Amino acid sequence: MSIQERRRYVRYDILHLLDYILYDSDGNPGPYSMGRTLDVSLDGIKLETQQLVNSGTIIRITIGLKNDLIEIEGIVTHASKSAGTYAAGVVFSKVSQQARETLKKYIEAFSAQKKE
Repeated sequence: MSIQERRRYVRYDILHLLDYILYDSDGNPGPYSMGRTLDVSLDGIKLETQQLVNSGTIIRITIGLKNDLIEIEGIVTHASKSAGTYAAGVVFSKVSQQARETLKKYIEAFSAQKKE
């Protein structure tokens, strides 16, 4: 089964700056790093980073959406190198209801704007 077949939600190509923290296998946080979104859905994200992020790593992401900041925790499912940067696929594991609603509104607004 391909990744596309396993996805429950459509991913939208949205570019946004974000910061993130990677956690080691003992749950200890590393330093803050910056990246950007490449695509976003309600259950996952693909992000671009300057460092390799290994599959299975727990990651906490903070994204600014208009006037809101949302924090989402996820697990890296895959990573690859691309043109001097890295791309990592993340499936969300901990999302507050408020963060999910904010993300949903943002995705819906972006989707409507793309259709115009």
